[in-house]
Amino acid sequence: MMHIGFFSAISNVFGFLIKANIDPNCCRTYKKNKTSKSSLPVEMALDICNSQDSHSQYTSTLPPPLPIYIPDCRSKGNMRRELREEVYLTHNSFRSFLASGFQKNGNRSDAKNFPTASDMMLMNYDCRYEEFAHYVAKDCIKANTNYTFKYLGENNFTIEFQHHFDPYSPLTKAEIYKDIRNWWNTIIHNKPLGDDLKPTDEDTPIIPFLQMANAQTDKFGCDYEICDKQKNKHFVSFTCFYRRPYVKVGVPLYTMGKPCGMCPPEKCVYSSLCNNTRI
Repeated sequence: MMHIGFFSAISNVFGFLIKANIDPNCCRTYKKNKTSKSSLPVEMALDICNSQDSHSQYTSTLPPPLPIYIPDCRSKGNMRRELREEVYLTHNSFRSFLASGFQKNGNRSDAKNFPTASDMMLMNYDCRYEEFAHYVAKDCIKANTNYTFKYLGENNFTIEFQHHFDPYSPLTKAEIYKDIRNWWNTIIHNKPLGDDLKPTDEDTPIIPFLQMANAQTDKFGCDYEICDKQKNKHFVSFTCFYRRPYVKVGVPLYTMGKPCGMCPPEKCVYSSLCNNTRI
């Protein structure tokens, strides 16, 4: 299980992450006094501080009631414990933000928030899906934005580097967070999802968001590969692989209602996600 200190760091910054939405001075205070040893909450906190326009993408990291198990996968890939914690917390923080009714829907200046979700599942990290992601990432195919509902189950991004990049150095948490955030932010850079929450064929630009926000997805795993190490232009191929059922055209992304309304109280985590993971 994760170290208690890791969760203490998250709890210490939790109040700031919520307050920063309404009190800009809190950002400046936090920058001067941050003492957390965990870089994940710090990255998210500073992301809030540095986002000032009407399309700002805020995120809230909510402390879990108990330490949550993240496995030590013995895969052939490059993921480390700290990166598994990063992708786990980033995915579930965004899902909690959505389920709690704070997420903006679409790129309009007057965009409305999504309604709250009663059946948003906690996504648990799974070694099998990390292995699936490994086999995709190692193909070193550069990601593109030609998304389609005919091919779902994974999100991909490519990080391009020039000569200054050491191809044998590990990927950092900050780099991973930034690009996972870009998947999520496709929803604030495109037209909104319909009020009925049913994707249409015209919603292909937001497929990365839809796959992260699909209420019934309860397991996932990620991996990356550093490609073209022997050439002048290196790049990183990063993939997250998600468990079925996949998002479908005409099927609501989630059920509207009170957060955790469709799971028993003892299964509610982050005050908004249902920990009903299937075996």
